[in-house]
Amino acid sequence: MKTTVILIVAAALSLATTAMAADKATVEVDGDLKVTGDIEVKGNVKKIYFTEEKFWNGGDAVKLIRANDGVCFITDIRGNFAGAGERVYTSKGRDYWLVGGKRQQDSVQVGARCIVGISEGKYDLP
Repeated sequence: MKTTVILIVAAALSLATTAMAADKATVEVDGDLKVTGDIEVKGNVKKIYFTEEKFWNGGDAVKLIRANDGVCFITDIRGNFAGAGERVYTSKGRDYWLVGGKRQQDSVQVGARCIVGISEGKYDLP
């Protein structure tokens, strides 16, 4: 499993005895991360991660994460969509992100995941 750790450092990052001035430092880890020696981080460090996938299979909408903890999106749509009687969604409620839908066909279901640690807004891709 690949894990990405992002460190955003406001002033400086010093690792062991080597100091490195930086406005932004990114560390990507594919596997285990092992740090020997001292590490000091000045500034803000924010953990960003994906949640497990949750499914709605009919009935009430399923709670995903608290509304202000991140953003959620649809990852899987299944079933027989026969017309206006079937729809699926993710939505941000007052307290929680939800995944749900409306169905007249028993086979309709939807899956969703969330990214915790980011906020809604416009992001520029490199």
